[in-house]
Amino acid sequence: MPGSEADRRRPGLIRSFDTHLPGCHLQTQPLDDTGDLEQTLLPLDFLKQASERLKCVAHPHRLRIIEILLSGEYTVDTIARLCALTQPATSGHLRLMESKGLLRCERRGRTVYYSVAEPRLAGVLDCIRENYQQD
Repeated sequence: MPGSEADRRRPGLIRSFDTHLPGCHLQTQPLDDTGDLEQTLLPLDFLKQASERLKCVAHPHRLRIIEILLSGEYTVDTIARLCALTQPATSGHLRLMESKGLLRCERRGRTVYYSVAEPRLAGVLDCIRENYQQD
């Protein structure tokens, strides 16, 4: 049985988690069958960039801000009100996400509008909804 105590003690196995939630389970494969696996692995520099962006959005208020901005562009004051945050705290979250290329801002007169610059953020929120939203 994959993931059993006997498998955990067997040398020469790669262990990985099935990413289909809920109920992840352990999968094993022999080490000598990794040729195909190596061809499908993502480049490490790509994973580094992705991890930096994911770390940036891995905050409940930032996820809420992204959720709001996926529906359109909004001012700091509107975003702060919808998130129940202060304007300075909201501005800090927005600046950080903008610095990582996730959001863009546009000044119109004295007002600054924020919007999503990275369209893949919609997929992040979709993944959260599919896997973590309570029934």
